Amino acid sequence: MAVNDQGRERLQYIDPGDYRCSRLAAELADEWVEYVDATGLSASASRDYVRAVDLVCAAMDTASEDSAALSLESVDLMPLLARWERILSAAYGEGSRQPGMAASGVRTLIVRRDDHVERRVDESLARFARGMTLTGWGEGAERDEFSRADKQALVKAAWSSVHALEKRLAEGWALADQGRHPDKGDWLDVPDLLWGLSRGAILPRQIGDRLPPTTALWPTVLREMILRKDGTVAPRRARRDLIWQLVRRLYPTNLDLHALRVLLDGCHRARLGGGHQLRSVGYRVPPEGCASDAGQGARPPRASSGLSRRPRG
Repeated sequence: MAVNDQGRERLQYIDPGDYRCSRLAAELADEWVEYVDATGLSASASRDYVRAVDLVCAAMDTASEDSAALSLESVDLMPLLARWERILSAAYGEGSRQPGMAASGVRTLIVRRDDHVERRVDESLARFARGMTLTGWGEGAERDEFSRADKQALVKAAWSSVHALEKRLAEGWALADQGRHPDKGDWLDVPDLLWGLSRGAILPRQIGDRLPPTTALWPTVLREMILRKDGTVAPRRARRDLIWQLVRRLYPTNLDLHALRVLLDGCHRARLGGGHQLRSVGYRVPPEGCASDAGQGARPPRASSGLSRRPRG
């Protein structure tokens, strides 16, 4: 469901079964649903993403002899998408912004998926999606992908995410300051583990080595950190999940940085941040070897920069 400018709900959907590349369609549809839910996009902006997914999936159905095998993990997908972007404008009138909007929408969904450490995206495709679109944006009066109200909703949601991130990190570091080296304290104590990670005194894999063999023997506080929504744990990845939860209490993840990208993208728009300017601040960067060893496909932030509000002077 999406809400239009009059506050009425509008049903929108993507049916992967409509395409031969159904796996690819399902992956893009999943990201679209989460994106709309996270940002509160209006019905009109959400519909642009539905149209973009339909265009690219219809094109992929005919672009590959084995379109059913295509997914965001496929090494063959990047060149197919590049060709699609190059020829997309031919189907529209001169100066149309629709091709650029469609290409940008597809790239946004791919980047979102790549930002989830547990979801796989082909590396060349991820790099491609983070680059400039190969489709022109047309000419004419200013008409962005989102309305001004949509942009304000995006910025508001991004600020909420940043505030939640900063709260999480502040609480994590405060907890770490209460700990000591696990060798002198306890390898099953959260403050001691955070102390060791924050000081670079221990590596994540050392935590995994010290954990009891089954989660049933873990302290309750550690088990609760890896519970899924249904109240169960994934035994095969329990150690990785716990390590990841510990590391993310101290450092931003790539998924956290999505909100920062939204704000950075809007820096040049004078008052979308509620009458505030944006300035760079620093986030702590994991010690050498910490993030890369954290498991669950963890990747360190590409830069140690964040955003904060500063009143306009």
